[in-house]
Amino acid sequence: MFHIVLPALQYVHNTISTAGLGSQIKDGTGMGVLGTDFPPTDGALRPELGDYLNRNIGFIVNNGTPLLVNIYSYFLYMNNKAQINLKDVLFTSANAVVVGGVWYQNLFYAILDAMYVALEKSVGSSMEIVVSESGCLLLEETQHRLIILERITRI
Repeated sequence: MFHIVLPALQYVHNTISTAGLGSQIKDGTGMGVLGTDFPPTDGALRPELGDYLNRNIGFIVNNGTPLLVNIYSYFLYMNNKAQINLKDVLFTSANAVVVGGVWYQNLFYAILDAMYVALEKSVGSSMEIVVSESGCLLLEETQHRLIILERITRI
């Protein structure tokens, strides 16, 4: 199915550009494209998607548009509770955390860095990243969602 993504991107891009709306319409990308996101210095795209992702990233780079990504640091925390402090997810940590020799003020920045590292290893080393979505979607974690929402809107 991934083989149809690039032709679809090209078609949508051409249609939007023909309508004169190229600078007004954007779309986001889920962080599911990362195969390795922790530690951030090891950030890498999912190897099984490498060829498809490289073609899509190349298309985006050639058009000079940013990659819009969705960052959900809480999900990374849920899968790495032994390594990650919840305060780093909730933007409430008083101290920066050191991961792989790099200082991060919070997990949000660490994940963003993992995406940049992954893109540098592919054809997207010059690509700009814009975070289009973030937060915590777990309903049972309402308190954490509110804290994240409050903090993220200040960034």
